[in-house]
Amino acid sequence: MSKLVFNNPRKKLSRAARHIQTAEQLAKQFADKAKPELVPICVYPVEGETNKVLYELRFSSPPPEDFPLVVGDTLHNLRSALDILICDIAELRGKRRVFSFPFAANEEQLNDLMDKKGVSKLGNDVVEKIKYLAPYKGGNRGLRALHDLNIIDKHRNPISIFMFTRARIAMPPQFNDFVASHTGLNLNNSVMPLREGSRAVAREGTNPWSLFGSIDGPPAPFFPEAVPFEGEPVIGTLNGLLRMTEEIVQIFENGIEPN
Repeated sequence: MSKLVFNNPRKKLSRAARHIQTAEQLAKQFADKAKPELVPICVYPVEGETNKVLYELRFSSPPPEDFPLVVGDTLHNLRSALDILICDIAELRGKRRVFSFPFAANEEQLNDLMDKKGVSKLGNDVVEKIKYLAPYKGGNRGLRALHDLNIIDKHRNPISIFMFTRARIAMPPQFNDFVASHTGLNLNNSVMPLREGSRAVAREGTNPWSLFGSIDGPPAPFFPEAVPFEGEPVIGTLNGLLRMTEEIVQIFENGIEPN
C-alpha cells in the first residue's frame, strides 16, 4: 500500500514557512538600520559629587509594525495544520463530523476530551498517536505552547515582540579580578540582554556606553514576558515549531491506514 500524504495540512505548513521567511526579512531589515542609542532622561544631583544621568536605551528606527502580525499568521497556520490533519483522517475513515486536534489541561482530561469530541471514534491508532504527542500542560511543551500562543494571538492584540540587543559588561579590572579569584568567573565575558526601554545610570560627562564593553550583535526579536517561550528568540522558535508540526504530520502519514 502506498504511503499516505496529507496535502491539506502540508499546504498550511508551506504557508507557515513563507511567513517565517517574511519574519526573517523584516527582522534583518530592522537589524540593519536600527542602531542602539542611550538617550538621557534626567539628571540626578549628587551633593559633593558629579551629577548622575539616567539613560534609556532606544533604537534609531522603530520595529516593523507588521512583525507581530506575521508571527501571528505563522502560529495560526501551524495550529490550523493540526486541525486539518484530524479532519482529513476523519474523512479518510468515513466520518462526517467536523473534528479538531484535541488540547487539554492534563492527561486525564485529554482522554475525556477525545471521547467527548468524538476523536476516539477515528480509531485506536489515531488515539494512541495523540496520547504519544501529549498535547496538554506538563506534556509536550512545544505543542501546548503553539496552541496557547495561537489563542493569545486570536483573542487579544497581536503578541508584542520585544527587540533586544546584547552588550558585554565592562567591569573595573580590580572588581573582575576579585570575583574571578573567588568564583572563577570572568565577568567581562558576560553578556547582558538590553531591551528597548532598558535604563542605565552614568556620571555626568562620561560616555554611558563605557558601562558596557561592546555591543554583541544586532537587535533581534524575542518573545515577551508572561507568554509561552518567554525570553526566547522568535525566529528560531518559529522554525522549531514548524519542524515539530511537520514531524507530527509525518507520524500520521507513516502510521495509519485508511480503514
